[in-house]
Amino acid sequence: MPKTIRDIMSKKLVTFTPDTDLYEAMATLVKRAISGAPVVSDAGALVGILSEKDCLKVVMQNAFESLPSPTVGLLMTREVISVEADASIMQAAQMFVQKPIRRLPVLDNGRLVGQVSRRDVVKAVVELGPGYRWRSKKDDVAQTGLMAGNIAHDRVVGPETNRRFA
Repeated sequence: MPKTIRDIMSKKLVTFTPDTDLYEAMATLVKRAISGAPVVSDAGALVGILSEKDCLKVVMQNAFESLPSPTVGLLMTREVISVEADASIMQAAQMFVQKPIRRLPVLDNGRLVGQVSRRDVVKAVVELGPGYRWRSKKDDVAQTGLMAGNIAHDRVVGPETNRRFA
């Protein structure tokens, strides 16, 4: 049974370099039916991430002025939220709940080793089944500030309704 991100992450990744032509990168995203990919340096270090949202920025810019074909490095998101390979599924789940991201690059000692998506986490939860006991609150849930049975209900329902699940 999967218990860490290493167990559920994708290991065969599409990656780009900062010098990759943006339109080439966009065509790759479409062809591979993915919504984004890590950007790595020539040495293989994670330096950014390119998302569909980043790609749409150039579409909007070109709508008003004719710009030369940009590179991935000009539009990628540089502040990348990542997760360690040995992190728990619950830790990744919390990151996805707290941040508007679809994927997390997975690092092992600072080196890119994979990627995990929200769907990967949900799939792992389904495979583990409702009877699976997550790590103890002390090990996992309390460390991340997530209390079992009290998972950010305001975010699920919506803060304007001020309702909570029973």
